Amino acid sequence: MTEVYTILREFPIFGYAKNTPESLDEPTINAQFVGVASSIAFDANNQPKLTRQHERQLKAIEHAIREQFEDELMDLGGDNLQANLTIIGDLLAAFKHRLESDLLIQDQLDLESLTISGEWLTYWQADAPLPRAKAFQQDVLPNDF
Repeated sequence: MTEVYTILREFPIFGYAKNTPESLDEPTINAQFVGVASSIAFDANNQPKLTRQHERQLKAIEHAIREQFEDELMDLGGDNLQANLTIIGDLLAAFKHRLESDLLIQDQLDLESLTISGEWLTYWQADAPLPRAKAFQQDVLPNDF
């Protein structure tokens, strides 16, 4: 029986340059791959990782997804909960589809799970009276705090 290895990868939605809005725990998709020795590599500590070719393919997928959803992600966070959740769902589905079509190899490298972590801004109501009052109060606070 062939030994199957697990490889964990994070996909920061806004990229590795920390281009996230201030004070957000960066939204991330976590991918757990499983593969056999012929489709993976091992690092200096003998831990499984993607091969260089698969790593390049994954980076290209991540870049393409960021470009595809750039405008939608910039608008994410308004007061339309359904629209925000649809954007997140579409992004996850597109990422999974691209992994399946461009990266995975039947019986050699497979996707075991996708999870999300971080703060995914799904609802933000800044124009209502109380949130505006709160923002005004914060703006007029003395600077010595």
